[in-house]
Amino acid sequence: EWEVTFLSVNNDAGVAVPLSSPKHGINPVDAALSIRPSDCVDCAFVSGLSALTTYYLNIRAHNLKGFGPYVQSAGVPKEIPGPPNAVSASSVSGTQLEVFFSPPSGVISDITQYTVQWDVTDNFTDATNLEPSCATSGYGECELLGATISVVPPFRYLINFLSESTRYYVRVAARNSVSLLSATDSENDPTRWSQVVSAVTSNQAPSAPVEVSSSVSGPTSLQVLITPPISSGGLNITNYLIEWDASEQFDDASSYGSSLQAPSDLPELSQTSGVLVYELTGLVTGVSYWVRVSAANDIDFSPITLSAQSATPAGKPKEPASLSLTTASSQDTSITSTTV
Repeated sequence: EWEVTFLSVNNDAGVAVPLSSPKHGINPVDAALSIRPSDCVDCAFVSGLSALTTYYLNIRAHNLKGFGPYVQSAGVPKEIPGPPNAVSASSVSGTQLEVFFSPPSGVISDITQYTVQWDVTDNFTDATNLEPSCATSGYGECELLGATISVVPPFRYLINFLSESTRYYVRVAARNSVSLLSATDSENDPTRWSQVVSAVTSNQAPSAPVEVSSSVSGPTSLQVLITPPISSGGLNITNYLIEWDASEQFDDASSYGSSLQAPSDLPELSQTSGVLVYELTGLVTGVSYWVRVSAANDIDFSPITLSAQSATPAGKPKEPASLSLTTASSQDTSITSTTV
């Protein structure tokens, strides 16, 4: 198999000349290669078919004696995927953008990955002319596949290594076997990119804590577990606001309470989990409490995360106030009851 790239011609007419052996070192020595306009010799084009649908063809030859037997063949027309839908970009910190997108319209069963591309210009000069990657600074290109796109859309990607207070332009393309081959030609790239979206990087309030749960730890206490936010907003988290109430709407003033805790004051459940622990004390035994938590940095508080269910402080039961023992009557004994 040969791969030949024609860069220019070398004759007065400006016409590409045939390559032949041995002049051009083609093996075998009697081989030759020429260029001719697009044609269809001994072939036929079948149009109006649907992409990614299997079609069966019966083919037979004809001469003066008539038709020969049929030979059956099958083929699947393919096309470059359409542009992804619902592309959006928003700042989550001074160095990060969060991108969401959904698959293209139509048949998507052959899409194997998505390309996310970003740059400081809307013509993506650096991203197309340099050597972009997922980790290049200020511009880049990253391929998303596998588990990242196995979830229910929209898909999410976090762009890193950006500069603060800078506008970045983002676009997304779906890839299949056809587009992956054609994408190697940067000058005549037929990729069907999504609409271009943009966002300016800036530090934000943290995202909401991932999870909050509470469990009974004593007759007047609960243990609260806090999974920290995915994003700190670009700044260090300074405090966690922990609130509790007997009402899920947090409108029962008689049972409401709150505490502001620095991250350094909250021990970790384990060295690997990163889950923070807070002991909530001074509660009323037998009352169910809901717990909610928000994180704060120097900009603002995050959205609130509410515990999935309430928890009720409880302890061991007290001793019985009295005990009464009653026995059935018997001819052999005169004892009918006794009180201890």
